[in-house]
Amino acid sequence: MLALGASLTGCAAGAPGSRAPTSRATSAPPRGAQVSYEEALMRETNAARARNGLAPLRWDPRLADAATRHSQDMLRRGYFQHISPEGVSPLQRAGGYEAGYRRISENLWRGEGPVDWRPQPLARMIVQQWIDSPSHRRNLFDPQLTLAGLSVQRRSREGVATMVYGLGLDQGS
Repeated sequence: MLALGASLTGCAAGAPGSRAPTSRATSAPPRGAQVSYEEALMRETNAARARNGLAPLRWDPRLADAATRHSQDMLRRGYFQHISPEGVSPLQRAGGYEAGYRRISENLWRGEGPVDWRPQPLARMIVQQWIDSPSHRRNLFDPQLTLAGLSVQRRSREGVATMVYGLGLDQGS
C-alpha cells in the first residue's frame, strides 16, 4: 500500500573492473543531536535486512553524496527517475569503477501531501513500501550489496528519498 502521493522506483547496474579499497564505509550515517531522516532510514533498512537473515549495510559517504545530489536535483527540477534529464545514471553518479564499485543499485521514493514527516514513521513507511515492491525488495535484500548511502530531501509537503546500494571492487563477486 502506498501513501497518498508516494511513488517508488528501483534499478540496478554493474561495472567491470579490478580492485579498489572501500575502507570509507562505516556502520551508520553521521549522528546529530536528533535522529536524522538518514539515520532513521538506515536503521529501519538494517532492521529489515536482519529480519531476513542478512548482514547490515555499511554506511558509505561517497554513496551518500551521490544520493544527496540526486535527491536534491530531482526535488529542485521536478523529475523522479533514476536517470537524470542529461542521461546520468546511478552508477555514473556514484563514480563507478573509478570510485571502487563493482555494482550499484538504487531505490527511490517520493511523497507529497499528508505524509507523516517525522524521521522514524517516515523511515518505517518507506522501507515497508520498498519491501512491498518486487524490484525494491530485490535491491533491499540483495546479500551481495553491503554498502549504502542515502538521502531524504524535503520541501514543504513534498519529499524524495534516494538509497544507493553498492558492492565494492574489493568485495566478493
